Amino acid sequence: MTNEKENILNEFKGKFKQIVALCDRLREENTDLRAKKESLEKELNNKADEITVLNSKYENLKTLNSLISGDNSHDTKIKLNRIVREIDRCLSLIDSNQTN
Repeated sequence: MTNEKENILNEFKGKFKQIVALCDRLREENTDLRAKKESLEKELNNKADEITVLNSKYENLKTLNSLISGDNSHDTKIKLNRIVREIDRCLSLIDSNQTN
């Protein structure tokens, strides 16, 4: 009977060591996966920022193209004058706010 108990105890110890080893491997894998997730999130944020910049550049190019592709230079001058007036109005608002 003692021999049987020792066998059961040895078997238990062996399985316990296997479980501990598996637990250690899973912890390492979890750490690696968390690091990879963090890296991918940073990359995703960088790509989102890049998309925002590219969309802004695209909108600027569309505006420029619409100014350039006018039927004649007169239309382009009118559009530019409208933009300049808008800028002047904004600058005067800024100037009046700074004096207050």
